[in-house]
Amino acid sequence: MTAFNTSDLSRPLSVPAETDLDRYFESYWETYSACYQRGRACEEAERYREALVRYEAAIEIDPSQFDGWYRRANVLVEFGDYHQAIESLDRALELDDQSYWGWYGRGCILWEYLGEPDAALASFEQAIRLHPDDYWAWYRRGYLLAEEFERFDAAIECFDAAIDARPQDFWAWYRRGNAQRYAKRYRAAIRSYDRAIAQRQDDYWAWLRRGDCFALLGEREAAIQCYDHTIAIDDTGFWGWCKRADLLRQLGQLEAAITSYDYAIKIDPHDSVLWYNRACCFSLGGNSSAAIGSLQQSLICNPETTRQSVRSDQDLDPIRTTPEFATWLKIQKLDEPMNNR
Repeated sequence: MTAFNTSDLSRPLSVPAETDLDRYFESYWETYSACYQRGRACEEAERYREALVRYEAAIEIDPSQFDGWYRRANVLVEFGDYHQAIESLDRALELDDQSYWGWYGRGCILWEYLGEPDAALASFEQAIRLHPDDYWAWYRRGYLLAEEFERFDAAIECFDAAIDARPQDFWAWYRRGNAQRYAKRYRAAIRSYDRAIAQRQDDYWAWLRRGDCFALLGEREAAIQCYDHTIAIDDTGFWGWCKRADLLRQLGQLEAAITSYDYAIKIDPHDSVLWYNRACCFSLGGNSSAAIGSLQQSLICNPETTRQSVRSDQDLDPIRTTPEFATWLKIQKLDEPMNNR
């Protein structure tokens, strides 16, 4: 998939079958236009190496044309040659520094593929100056500000602008909700997730993040309902089961919590936290044997963290004085103070 939108360039060609391409173009002279158009046809047919050869031939004939450099950059992205793609875009922008898609595409490559958020931000801002009513640059700028710079207020303003351009867009509402959640504006985030869900009712992550906001507000029942939605959407999704289990444990619904941990463990049997929290449920229910079995699995997955937690976790106090647990602690050499080890 290309890194940037190209809808402002030549309208899509009617591309013939692959075996007919040479015949289709045999009447063309080797001019810039012929090479460029053949490159476009090859690119649309996903024959990227041939497209690159044709674009470079077009550039050799006439290096002063924006489109040749721009399309060359697009194909280079397909090959993962991102530095050369930026060089090609820079040449294109030297020829036409008023190209919205040139600046936008440059920002996408710099951030997504080269990990240069500062330079990417400058490119998105230049694109916005050229076309302040377009969705894409506002959306990408907001996403970048939230994820890389933690400038959540500025990110929310960008998503607002993106939503002005596309009021029914799922992603702008979803990312807006994320930025509000990062900024601890949980009620506002829930409203944004509601708008996102209105556009895509079965989105796993929108329901999950909505649940996270309710959990952070202390509204556990509402959060569990959201996690139930995620499980209904995808019962192989790890986080829905895990988060549901944690809240059920906090509510004292131990059997239901254990069942949810069991489902999560089937998905990721190497997660020590799942095994440990499952053990805590058994401990709180007075089942020392089952608790020890889960703690043993947690030790296998993450010995250091498990050993540190077992010594002082109050959730294990209900079984701490039982002979079975005391014996297990001794076998694991967990009955000694840490500084004696």
